[in-house]
Amino acid sequence: MGQADPLGRRTLRQVPFVLFTLISSLFLLEIGARFLLPEWQPVSGDRNFWQYDETLGWKHEPNAAAKFEHLDFSIGVQTNSHGHRDDEVTLEREDGRRRALLLGDSFGWGFGVEKDEIFSERIEARQDDWEIINASVSGYGTDQEYLYYATEGHRFDPDLVILLYYENDIDNAAHPIQYWHNKPVFQRESGEWVLSNVPVPPRTTAQAVAKWVATHTWFFRVVSHAGAAWLASFRTEDEADISSETADSQPSLHSEVHLSESERRILAIIERLNVEVQADGAQLVVVAAPGKSRKLFDHSDFQSLEIPYLSLTGIFQDSYEPAFFEHDAHWNPNGHAIVADAVESFLVEQGFLSARGSEDVQP
Repeated sequence: MGQADPLGRRTLRQVPFVLFTLISSLFLLEIGARFLLPEWQPVSGDRNFWQYDETLGWKHEPNAAAKFEHLDFSIGVQTNSHGHRDDEVTLEREDGRRRALLLGDSFGWGFGVEKDEIFSERIEARQDDWEIINASVSGYGTDQEYLYYATEGHRFDPDLVILLYYENDIDNAAHPIQYWHNKPVFQRESGEWVLSNVPVPPRTTAQAVAKWVATHTWFFRVVSHAGAAWLASFRTEDEADISSETADSQPSLHSEVHLSESERRILAIIERLNVEVQADGAQLVVVAAPGKSRKLFDHSDFQSLEIPYLSLTGIFQDSYEPAFFEHDAHWNPNGHAIVADAVESFLVEQGFLSARGSEDVQP
């Protein structure tokens, strides 16, 4: 009868010690990050308002209120009965006032600023004959913003629909999972963009655990984001060269070879939104905010659709004060003030707003 391998026994006896050492090291790294790297603090205040929606993936909880704490700010957040971060509003408009509907993500929602500091609120305060309903939802992409208008937003009967486009909308619209939540996605089938992943599946246990890690830890949050970015670098579908066969399958308005597959998706969604907005007797305006890496669309991409298009590229370069938070990429109050001036001036030029509103623009 053979004897057990002593080397194997020693290895098994070492397993608990190795696990203890590993867990202790990770625990110390987390504690060290909390004391030495405050900029790694997780930010999740906007997502605490999310609730599951089978059509949109998520939406903001109605009649909710909380304090939003961050290294750079401390603000109060409250939503109305429609889940908007705005004053209470009814479907019926007030007599004598025109109505605009803002569709956007966390930049439109006002990440990090008080409600009255959001650019749409600043414009509304200077335009007595306009009501601007802020229907922005943090984390939304262009696809969810379109679906929100198609299912709910049109019920507010706006005269003007302002679509706030940000660079990460390209990625948001390309994937069925964002921010550890499932969402709808438009996929190409036989040359057409077809809505899929609806009804949207609820979050899985694994997604809930991943979200908890990313919103409650310092070290593991940064590691998880780095890992996600590393995995995303292997995606080649959207930024690969578009073949002539794919280009030929596109509608003639969007067959330009300079557009990536993801950009074509965004333009196709905006075209659908424009059709529905015009059918409702309103006008669509696109406001595009650049980020750090991706270019925005050219004005020519919207000329054929006859959609007024404002690029915010370069609007902050002459500001003496920072326009972004020190530890976050969102606009600070000064940034929102600059955006408000630029958007209001553009809407005045387009004939939507009164020029008298621009006389009181704050520096």
